[in-house]
Amino acid sequence: MILYDLYVAESARKSGVATGLMNAARVYAEGAGARRMDLSTQNTNLPGQHLYEKQGYKRVLEDFYTYSLYL
Repeated sequence: MILYDLYVAESARKSGVATGLMNAARVYAEGAGARRMDLSTQNTNLPGQHLYEKQGYKRVLEDFYTYSLYL
């Protein structure tokens, strides 16, 4: 399962909303039979990295490339 975007409004940050959303995504993925959850984040997103690592995610790459084609 891939988690593409997680955004919490600034007014709701530090209230547990992100943790709740991450937990819900995990429950959903497990219920769907997923064996792994992947996500990526900007290397400057320290709060996001902290959240993911606190939830047990392990960093597997130091750098990555993403590509987009705008139409």
